[in-house]
Amino acid sequence: MVTAAAVFVVLALAVIWSFTPVIRFDGWVSAAAYRAAVEHPGWRAAMYAVTWTANTTTIAPIAAVVALLLIWRGRWRQACFVVVAMSATAAVRLLLLGTIDRPRPVDQLAPSGSWSFPSGHTTARRAPHSSR
Repeated sequence: MVTAAAVFVVLALAVIWSFTPVIRFDGWVSAAAYRAAVEHPGWRAAMYAVTWTANTTTIAPIAAVVALLLIWRGRWRQACFVVVAMSATAAVRLLLLGTIDRPRPVDQLAPSGSWSFPSGHTTARRAPHSSR
């Protein structure tokens, strides 16, 4: 987890400072992804579905149901963890979005009214379970 956080900080700084190699690479990847989405509507539909699964309006109600089920089963600590984790994730993401202030591409394929970095997918994705 420390490595992932360090990589994120480095990328965030590269975006904030407009580090040319990172910006060029990002532009190249974005252009290739855009072309693939335009040329393959099935791929675009599949990626839209994936994007929808990480949307706050999708995750928040699921987390609320999970928290309620945990409370119903008497697992208060886990329910509190779900609520605190969802709230903290949203707060940190909003703080980062406002700090980094990176606009979305002008040729976006789907409507979105927020800044682009960090994406909701990276902040809402659950961390891999540790076996320790």
